[in-house]
Amino acid sequence: MVWGREDYWVSPLGLRESAFLQIQYGENDGKCGVCGDNWADPQPRDNEAGGTYGTGLIVANYTKGQELTIEVELTKSHLGYFEFRLCVNNDPSKIITDECLDQNLLEMADGSGTKFYIESYSSLAPPPESSPKQIDI
Repeated sequence: MVWGREDYWVSPLGLRESAFLQIQYGENDGKCGVCGDNWADPQPRDNEAGGTYGTGLIVANYTKGQELTIEVELTKSHLGYFEFRLCVNNDPSKIITDECLDQNLLEMADGSGTKFYIESYSSLAPPPESSPKQIDI
């Protein structure tokens, strides 16, 4: 299972689900920070390098080609899909960019592609395992 920095620190959840979506789409034209933070927050945002939870603490290590399980807590389905990306960054003061994340799009271990689709409003099955591809760690 992969935990985000915020999960590791067991932080207050803050704005979530409908309130966050209202801000993301109602105020930020659909944008959010690269780590899921409010786009309008000043950088570094809480979950970014240099932010409250982006301290450089390594909570897990993976090797190239290793399969991993990713869990997402989905409290309300809006259908759509999830994609997962990694950015190689060994500098906790360097903010990660979309361009860096776009270099390492994770693929599903079963070979079904990069997107895990939410196919139902009621069925919230966990995603299949993903495997990093072409990532030099």
